[in-house]
Amino acid sequence: MNLIVNLAFVDEVVDVPRESPNELYQVERDLLREVLEAHFRESIAVTIDDVSVAPLFSEFDAPEPDVQLLPLFPRTGMRALLRLRFGIDYPCDKPPRVVKLEWSDYPPNPIMETEEGIPSLEVGALVSGYGTHRMVRFNEDEPEYTWHSSGLSLDDLFRNVPAPPTQARIEVSIPTLSLIVVYLLALGFGAVRGSLRRVLTFFPLAIGGGVLAWNVGRVSMADPRGDGPVLDEQAARTALEPLLANIYRAFDYRKEKDVYDSLSKSVAGDLLDRLYQRIYESLVYQEAEGAVARVQRFELLDCSLGKTFEREGALAFEIGASWQVEGGVYHWGHTHSRLNEYQANYTIADIEGSWRIVEEEVLSATRIDSNPDEGFADALEEEWIAPDQEF
Repeated sequence: MNLIVNLAFVDEVVDVPRESPNELYQVERDLLREVLEAHFRESIAVTIDDVSVAPLFSEFDAPEPDVQLLPLFPRTGMRALLRLRFGIDYPCDKPPRVVKLEWSDYPPNPIMETEEGIPSLEVGALVSGYGTHRMVRFNEDEPEYTWHSSGLSLDDLFRNVPAPPTQARIEVSIPTLSLIVVYLLALGFGAVRGSLRRVLTFFPLAIGGGVLAWNVGRVSMADPRGDGPVLDEQAARTALEPLLANIYRAFDYRKEKDVYDSLSKSVAGDLLDRLYQRIYESLVYQEAEGAVARVQRFELLDCSLGKTFEREGALAFEIGASWQVEGGVYHWGHTHSRLNEYQANYTIADIEGSWRIVEEEVLSATRIDSNPDEGFADALEEEWIAPDQEF
């Protein structure tokens, strides 16, 4: 669990004196961390498959506030921008089937004050599990949320990528082939030297040796009598679409190894390392800032097959494509939609019997949704990226 609270919230749930209400000095953080961890152990209840699980506090930091957002918080000021982030783990020994979380902190929310009084605060949370994402809200009337597993793992959500076309192959025996070559050379030499009849007397012996050696040293090779692998535009599109979709699936992982392994299903070579580094840096930024981006829909609009060629002894092709990505940016209980359109050129190659993207040239990235966000969302503008664009 990634839990982010600001000082305005903290001041309502615990009593830890600070020198200045609008500041949090380094020397004050350790005590505040200790008090809050003790508080959250009591105020957050988690059960996994009907078993109560104690939290393990693994991370703690205080991200730098963005003072440009200060005008958006006229009542709480800097206390709204000064935040504390906790990384909390709830360990279990197998993938959970049912997880229930109960939240019990609901301080007053003066911003929503009416003639009837000041209502309690609602707490927003993004629940992500195995490729699904849902924004939920906790309040005094509904303090619990229960998540149910679909039975699918993240790996089950990857799209299948068709195998590259292959040239017809035959199996030959190296010893048998060698005997044939040697005997043919002997025939030629015998014809030149006038001893062809003598060479022919060894024909039955050569045949017998070739038969005996047929099951020894067998190898597979391309059939020289057949045509090479053929790729049309529809086959190229069928390969590109799941490769791009699976790249965006990498955003659903959090651990370094999982991100890298998921990307390696679609990308190879130097592009894999560049893309991994950018996505991982983005995840680190999201964890710190509390702005989480999730892809909700990917659609390949158009593609155009370029040249096909041989790359490192295997089939490769160039293809131009345009596609749309619809997603949501979740930040401090708010959800903001994004719809972007991209154009790029790709080189896709057969790498050990599987298609992989090996080169990329991004041509354009355009936000096309027609309803711009207002107020708070304007200050949290997020750009959806093409796979190798800068975050």
